[in-house]
Amino acid sequence: MKISSRLVFVGLLMMLTLSSCTSQRTVNMVSSNHDDTKGKADTLSPSGTEQSIIPKLESSPSSQENAVTDETKAIKDAQELLELIKAKDSNELLRTVNMSARSQLDIDGVNTIIEGFDKNFDLESLSVQINYDEPAMSPEDGQYEFVLVDKNFKENHEENSLVIRYQENGVTVYHNPFIQYFPYAESMVVNYLELIDAGNTTKLAKFLNPDDIDVPEWAANEIISNYENFFSSENMSVRYKKRFTFVIEDSNGKEHEIELIYGDGLMSIKDEFIPVY
Repeated sequence: MKISSRLVFVGLLMMLTLSSCTSQRTVNMVSSNHDDTKGKADTLSPSGTEQSIIPKLESSPSSQENAVTDETKAIKDAQELLELIKAKDSNELLRTVNMSARSQLDIDGVNTIIEGFDKNFDLESLSVQINYDEPAMSPEDGQYEFVLVDKNFKENHEENSLVIRYQENGVTVYHNPFIQYFPYAESMVVNYLELIDAGNTTKLAKFLNPDDIDVPEWAANEIISNYENFFSSENMSVRYKKRFTFVIEDSNGKEHEIELIYGDGLMSIKDEFIPVY
């Protein structure tokens, strides 16, 4: 119970004091006995302190409406991303995904993203389906996961997963390996081969150390020896195959496959010519 400020104060200071005390006792009573109040929510904040007593029905429609709106926006953004890739609109795609890559992209990098999608999906039939079952799906955190599906779809794997995250600073981030990692994949393979061809064990060992795991120089030396023993020609070239697999070929047509492994912002090379160390 609150004492209205419009009441006409009549009487002595004692009456005012009594009114104030009565008001305070009434507020305390309501606060301490809200378990008996019907239709009110007994909610605790994360710290265990009591929050305002608000009927659940008053807040639910607004929360549900926001969730539906956010999901609709995520679906729209995912579809627009695919349309840019299908149209091979490099300039607009650059503006859309530049905050999503491991480092600043340029037009060549965006064209590589388009190439990765073009080589691994049937662009004409490619579409997105929202995926409620995966752990990356977290609408309460502003994050939505989709499956990229085309006419050749057989199974769900990381390359056909698209995650959209809406950051508090207003930036929209798109997570997919062909956006995060593929623009840098071929140049990494070329650099790897150049170090092998140069026979530089120190630099090769350092190159193979993306996650602060020391690679001994003897291992780098063995890699160089394995390549020298396998290829009959020193002229090696790189050819992209699919996903994150590349083919190394010499002038005599001899081939050797390697694969790029990625995760947590890091990339490494999987090569059977790399010994266990």
